Amino acid sequence: NGMKFKKCLTGLLLFACVGTASAQIIRAGIKAGPQLSWVTVDDKAFKSVADVGAIPGFHVGGVLQFKVMDRYFLNTEYIYSQKGKSVKGKIDPNLNDKVVYHHVDIPVLFSMHFKGKLMKTRQFKWYINAGPNTSYWLGGKGVIESGDLIENGLSELKYKIAFGTRPDHNNPDLLYIKDVKRLQFGMSIGGGLLIEPADKQKVMIDFRYE
Repeated sequence: NGMKFKKCLTGLLLFACVGTASAQIIRAGIKAGPQLSWVTVDDKAFKSVADVGAIPGFHVGGVLQFKVMDRYFLNTEYIYSQKGKSVKGKIDPNLNDKVVYHHVDIPVLFSMHFKGKLMKTRQFKWYINAGPNTSYWLGGKGVIESGDLIENGLSELKYKIAFGTRPDHNNPDLLYIKDVKRLQFGMSIGGGLLIEPADKQKVMIDFRYE
């Protein structure tokens, strides 16, 4: 309860574009990199007994880039993304709950490219981008430690997330969540550097906040 919105900071996005199409410049490539995600809690009762922290993850997928006009591009991405949270207890010092959520993200970003100079001789390109992101929650898994588990002779309990109402007879390793909005929407902003190691090949080092 009380987990209102997820935020995600994505870094080191490696985007290698190869190939073009006639009539319109279209580049296709792959992207991958680490990311850091966290949630915001609005439940005061929950805040009094636990702290919620960030958790690392990664993302990987494909990218299509369309040139709209000079310096202006439209990027569409199709990504598997890991997000989650880490909960540490205040009253129970042994409470430690880490959960990783699995998502499919489809951001659509409008980007503007610029040219810069380094020490008056070397040129480089950089860009800024922004746009909406559609995310679908696939599920997740976690591991929890607590004083209650230790008293029952367990060092930890691993679990998976299932959607729906808990049945009368079920697997105790499943955490059921009902009335979930699995289709989620957000906004992304960011920027980065554009490197061209060879003709018709580009690598983008991207930093993004969602």
